[in-house]
Amino acid sequence: MSIAFNMPFGDFFEHYQEKKPLLLKGAVSEIEFSWKDVNDIYSNSDAASNDFKLSLNGIRPKSEYVESYLDIGILRHRLIKPVVYENLKNGATLIANKIKNSPKISHLSNQIATFTGRQVVSRAYLAFGYKDSFRCHWDTRDVFAIQLIGRKRWIIYEPSLEHPLYTQQSKDYEQHYPCPPNPYMDIILEPGDVFISPEAGGITPYHWERPPSILQ
Repeated sequence: MSIAFNMPFGDFFEHYQEKKPLLLKGAVSEIEFSWKDVNDIYSNSDAASNDFKLSLNGIRPKSEYVESYLDIGILRHRLIKPVVYENLKNGATLIANKIKNSPKISHLSNQIATFTGRQVVSRAYLAFGYKDSFRCHWDTRDVFAIQLIGRKRWIIYEPSLEHPLYTQQSKDYEQHYPCPPNPYMDIILEPGDVFISPEAGGITPYHWERPPSILQ
């Protein structure tokens, strides 16, 4: 899977990086990513870690969907799969941060790192249905969103706070810097599309298409 950025980095740096969003339709060629790859990402993640989250009307407590068990005297943790899947059917988003054990994700991340010359942290977001994954918010870093399976709607707004620091999370500042009333972009990502959102770009992502049963 190769990403075609379709421009030299100098043009990207001058016109888009930390400036305005960019949609690259069909930028990823020869997509080889299946639901088995999705399962592998979440199965290899540490469910008890703060980097692993389930979001539905806010971040859910670990006690709702993670259980502890003894494995030959070693305390381990695992997902309560029926609970996770029921939440997903009701519109939840399953989040895995700092992915390290997926060669396919690492391959894509390395291409972005090479192109931008910056450190890349990989994350996976799994959701389906028509419920929005998060309320309107901004990020404190540039985001390269690669759609690998299904479709996802993104509603993007112009920044209400320019260049926020990493400590200036939108949930703590939304009363002073509310989401603008009118969208700047309203797009649907399909497999192979890459959407680049600069920091402070207000976004509200929605997911489309119901996948087959996962987390088997």
